[in-house]
Amino acid sequence: MKVYLAAVTHKHGRNLYAGASKKELLDKLAAYVQLQGGPEEWIGSYKPKSQAEIDAMTDEEVVERYFQDHPTEFVEEDSDEITLPGPRDFGTRKLMMEQLAAANAPIDDSYRPQGTAIEGRAH
Repeated sequence: MKVYLAAVTHKHGRNLYAGASKKELLDKLAAYVQLQGGPEEWIGSYKPKSQAEIDAMTDEEVVERYFQDHPTEFVEEDSDEITLPGPRDFGTRKLMMEQLAAANAPIDDSYRPQGTAIEGRAH
């Protein structure tokens, strides 16, 4: 199975995106651009004249043009093949079940002084 990946690096850190298709990944990246604001927020070398101009673009055009020579935001895209374990892959299935059981095991915090915080796992 092919997986499409992207990392958007910006002044606040990095956002990671994944999609089962290039179209799905571009949809997520275009949504990121849309959240950044209207045409006044496009500070790379391409400057759209209006929101209508942006709305008329494909997701691929939005992503390509928004990040084109942007001074503080960058996008890196890649793809990779992953192999999902099959139903007869009992060794992998057993390992996955052991890891799942360990992840859901109760946390032993009896050694902690009373009143100290511990980061728990969300269940």
